[in-house]
Amino acid sequence: INAEYGGLGRFPFFFFQMSINPKKLKVPELRIELKKLGIDSSGLKKKAELVEKLEEALGITVKRNDPAALKVSELRAQLKDRGLSTTGNKAELVKRCLLYTSDAADEEDSV
Repeated sequence: INAEYGGLGRFPFFFFQMSINPKKLKVPELRIELKKLGIDSSGLKKKAELVEKLEEALGITVKRNDPAALKVSELRAQLKDRGLSTTGNKAELVKRCLLYTSDAADEEDSV
């Protein structure tokens, strides 16, 4: 590997992409990682914004359209934003999200 990538300590960028899980980093660590990539994080205030920016920069694809891939807290936040009930277990929250999404798509089709 060393000869292939120019000597000791030089690895391809994708090597580092695989080793970072932005959701497990703390806000200062997220800012450091973004700075290493040359991305300004001064306008980003919430951890979720920083995580999203770092995931985007690293080319990490997140299934944001798949409610089952979200955490319960994220599901509840989405449901609250839509004015829907936030009670129940994860399966109920996912079902409610999916019903809302399919209803919204049906409304778009009828317009």
